[in-house]
Amino acid sequence: MPYLAHNSSDFNSLLKKSGAGSAEGLFSSLAEKIKLKDFSFPEGLSEIRVKEKVASIARKNKPLGDFNSFLGAGCYEHYIPSALKHIIGRSEFYTAYTPYQAEASQGILQAIYEYQSYICLLTGMDVSNASLYDGATSLAEAAFLALRLNSKRNKILASRAVHPEYRQVLKTYLKTSGFKFGEIGFSSSGRVNLSQLKEALSDDTAAFCLASPNFFGI
Repeated sequence: MPYLAHNSSDFNSLLKKSGAGSAEGLFSSLAEKIKLKDFSFPEGLSEIRVKEKVASIARKNKPLGDFNSFLGAGCYEHYIPSALKHIIGRSEFYTAYTPYQAEASQGILQAIYEYQSYICLLTGMDVSNASLYDGATSLAEAAFLALRLNSKRNKILASRAVHPEYRQVLKTYLKTSGFKFGEIGFSSSGRVNLSQLKEALSDDTAAFCLASPNFFGI
């Protein structure tokens, strides 16, 4: 997004239309203790000196790559191949946009097609869904697909090692649709408690949902 400079005429027009009357009036709703009182700044630096200054400050930090990351909760290290930025610059991908409007004829369909094709190749599955809003609704849609395929079954089980927000969305979907929901605990290693899962499975179970990697990054 480009930076658009505003002149005094633009600013006065803004004050008039907003009814603020002054620059102070624009920020009258803010507490005084958080307002900047001192507007004295040091002399400006050239672009190359700014880059050198920022780089020297950045060197005080330790890069994440020097450590093991145990963040979990969906925050994992991701490797993005260098070729990716060149691939997405191709015309069939470059025009990718929202997949639910007229623009669906653009690159997003190509990207979805490639993704689904490779997921099916990697997993050996016949179908791979794509183009859902987020992981939580994808989980709910997968659960409902299982329920539709097993119409005589009315219960979904989910591992408690799945992101808690995902499980909450799934639980809401199922509750409002009249289906049953159960959760399976995890072992001390953070993996699915298989003995608890075996006990919970029944003829009413349409699917068991788990994440890989799970909430703990396992």
